[in-house]
Amino acid sequence: MKKLLIGLSALVLLLLSGCSWRSWLPPGPYSDALAKREYVSIYKKDCALNDGRGCYFLAYRYSMGYGVKRNKSKSVKYYSKACALNNGRGCSTLGKCFEDGKCGLKKNISKALIYYHKACDLNYHAGCSILGWRYLLGNNVKKDDAKAKMYLRKACDLGNTYSCLWHRRLSRGFKPIVLPHCQNIPTERQSK
Repeated sequence: MKKLLIGLSALVLLLLSGCSWRSWLPPGPYSDALAKREYVSIYKKDCALNDGRGCYFLAYRYSMGYGVKRNKSKSVKYYSKACALNNGRGCSTLGKCFEDGKCGLKKNISKALIYYHKACDLNYHAGCSILGWRYLLGNNVKKDDAKAKMYLRKACDLGNTYSCLWHRRLSRGFKPIVLPHCQNIPTERQSK
């Protein structure tokens, strides 16, 4: 009897909390496929209503092929729209596409930097962190420790713990070094 009462009270709590019944489907190909298709239609509606977050998630679905056929040109289109709607994550992802020459785009570092700056201006931590590292290492920008610390501090303030760690280390005089066999993987060495 106690088990029945506990089970019923748990069910009532779930119903009162507003949890979707889809979240309780057992994992498997049918529930996943149904949920993925359902999310795509929701994100399409959100993006049509000029919701940057919806456009970002729709772009991500197209880039990964979740619930839709993988389509690089549509993913770029929706990442661009998300960025135009002031979604920092969309700007940062678009910057990464230009940096790596992926998503069907040609490699273009100057455009990547523009998108990273916009992402950081929109208070997206990853955009600030990437800029901080670029200035710290002099990677396609003029090496500038002051700007590196500024961007890493902003990324830290936005919740990027790795940036907090490196901002703290830089403030204490540590400098990253790049070993020949580990390009762009920082290690620490105290400056003299």
